[in-house]
Amino acid sequence: MPAKQMSDDDAKDLQLLRELVLKHVSKGEVSRRVVDYLFDVYGSPERVVANDITMNGGPQSDANVAAHMTKLREQLWDLFDYDPEGRSSRFRVVLTGNDKGNYAMVREPNLPPTDVLSRFWYHHFMPTRTQVVYPELLCTCHQAAANHSNLKDGERIANSDLIGSLDTAVLKHSLVSSSSVRSVLRLFDCFQTWQVPLSAVAVPPSTIMVEGNLIALATPRTMPQLLPNLEATVPIKTGHKGVTINGGKDTKMPTLFVDTPENAETPQGTELIKWVVLTRHHYRFQRTMTVIGAKDELAGEAVIQVLTNETAILMLARELKCRAAFPDHFQSLFAVHIVKGHPYARSITIELVIDLGGAA
Repeated sequence: MPAKQMSDDDAKDLQLLRELVLKHVSKGEVSRRVVDYLFDVYGSPERVVANDITMNGGPQSDANVAAHMTKLREQLWDLFDYDPEGRSSRFRVVLTGNDKGNYAMVREPNLPPTDVLSRFWYHHFMPTRTQVVYPELLCTCHQAAANHSNLKDGERIANSDLIGSLDTAVLKHSLVSSSSVRSVLRLFDCFQTWQVPLSAVAVPPSTIMVEGNLIALATPRTMPQLLPNLEATVPIKTGHKGVTINGGKDTKMPTLFVDTPENAETPQGTELIKWVVLTRHHYRFQRTMTVIGAKDELAGEAVIQVLTNETAILMLARELKCRAAFPDHFQSLFAVHIVKGHPYARSITIELVIDLGGAA
C-alpha cells in the first residue's frame, strides 16, 4: 500500500515503529539515515535495491550495503523477539526476505517467541526420563569426636584432604549441600509444569559416568571424575581455581576466570565473583546432557534459577541468537556476583559473560 493511501491508524502505527527502531537499532549516523530512508519510502516502491541505499546515505558499495543490511535484519529480529519494549509492540517491521537484493521494509503482526523455557529443556522431554545428577559431599567422620568434651557426638569434618590422614576417620557420602537440594527441587517444579517426569540421584565422587539423559550439577571438588568426562569435547573447563577457556586467539595461552576466595578483599569490598559454565550436548538417538559446572554450589543454584524462569532465559536465547529453537550444542559462561553476608540474606546478580554458541 503506498504511503499516501495509509489510514490514520496505519500511519500512527508506522510512526511508533519508526521511533522504536530509531531508539533501539540505529546506533550510528549511517544506520539512522538508512532507517529513515526505508520508513520514508515505506509501501512505495516495492523494491529497494543496493543503489537506492547508497544514494540515500548508506554504505558506498554493494558489498558494504549487503553486510550493513544483514546486520540491520538481525537487529530487527533481536528487537522484536527479545527486547521487552519490542516484544510488547503490536506490529514489527522486517526486511523483505523472499526477494534477494530487495531491502524494502514490510510491516507484519508482531509474534515474538513464546514458551522459550520449554524450548530450552525440550531435548530432555523425550525419549527417556532425565536424571538430575547432583554431588554428594565428600566428608570424613572423626570417631574420636564422640569422646571429646568440646565436640558434638559424630561431628563431621568436611575436608577431603583429611581422608587417609586420620586413623579414626570414616568416609561418609551422605551429605548434600542445601544449594544442590534447592536446585533439584526447582528443576522438579519447573518440569512439573509440562507433566514431564524427572528422577534425581546423588552420586559419589568416584562416579565416572551415569547412563541416560542428564542434568548434572557438577563441581570439580565433588565430581572429580565425572566432570572431565562431561566437558571432554568443549573449550570451557571448570577447575578448582575457576574456569579456563581454551581455543581462543592464542591457544597456547588459555584464559582463566578465577573465583574470588571467600576471605578475599575485592575492589567492591564485600562482593564475590563466582564463575558458572553451562554446557549442552545433544546426541541424536542417544542422549542429552546439560551440565551446570561451578565450584560454588550457591552460584550454581543462582544459574538454575535463571534456567527455570521464562523471562530470565530470554537473556540466554538472545545471546545464542535462537529463533525457532536452541542449538543442539552450546556453551556459555556466567558471572555470579555475590555480596557477602548472612548466607540466607545474600544479594546475587548474574550476567552472561561469554557465549561460545555451537560448541561441540
